[in-house]
Amino acid sequence: MPEFIDFMIKDRKSWEDAKSRMVPTKDRVNWDHLKNNYPKWRENGLWVTAGAWFGYDVFASWNVGTERMLMAMVTDPDWCSDMFNHALSVNLALLEMVWNEGYTFDCISFPDDLGYRNGLFFDLDTYRSVLKPAHKRLCDWAHQRGVKVMLHSCGNVLELIPDLIDAGIDGLNPLETKAGMNVIELKEKYGSELVLEGGIDVRLMPESDKIEEEIRTKITKAKIGGGYIYHSDHSVPDSVSFADYCRVVALVKYYGKY
Repeated sequence: MPEFIDFMIKDRKSWEDAKSRMVPTKDRVNWDHLKNNYPKWRENGLWVTAGAWFGYDVFASWNVGTERMLMAMVTDPDWCSDMFNHALSVNLALLEMVWNEGYTFDCISFPDDLGYRNGLFFDLDTYRSVLKPAHKRLCDWAHQRGVKVMLHSCGNVLELIPDLIDAGIDGLNPLETKAGMNVIELKEKYGSELVLEGGIDVRLMPESDKIEEEIRTKITKAKIGGGYIYHSDHSVPDSVSFADYCRVVALVKYYGKY
């Protein structure tokens, strides 16, 4: 698997250099793709989702490095907030361009992994002071336009869910089973406040009996009253064949019908 061996942003100076190049110009949008495909999406009644790219995980994984990022969240939170908010500002400016050209969308989905198998990467106070304001800013922008917001966060983020709802997050994905994210329990506790997407254990997909029980048990309960979307609870591994996954889709359609 490819691995990062170094990162370009190491401190405030290198950040300022990168920041100067992060400008929301029109050539960052693939206008031809939108022109050629957007009408078909709407004609077919598809749910159109825009993407956003900012936050803790983007900088930790791609720009700064996990160790340096986590240390900075505590030792230099203002720097972290500046990175998160500048990236968000660029995103919002580009989304505004697209929206104003008539390419409206129903949802904004963004990735921000905030936990690992046993809990959060940082405590609630750090989230609330450093990252939550940026999450809320995105949600406010979206909600002013009648747009929903879906957060992708792997890991165990149970402790964070009330704050995510408070920030304005409308849906959570992928509900990683092996990290303790039980979709049935989440439905009972947050089903009226949060759309739940995922929670189907990818480790069971090659085993026909086990995956059918997994889908039957979880989907029949999670779909009650609406507010559930099927998704695997993590990336589908090579151990799952194409035939295996076709069966998963068939089972989801069977047990997911209302």
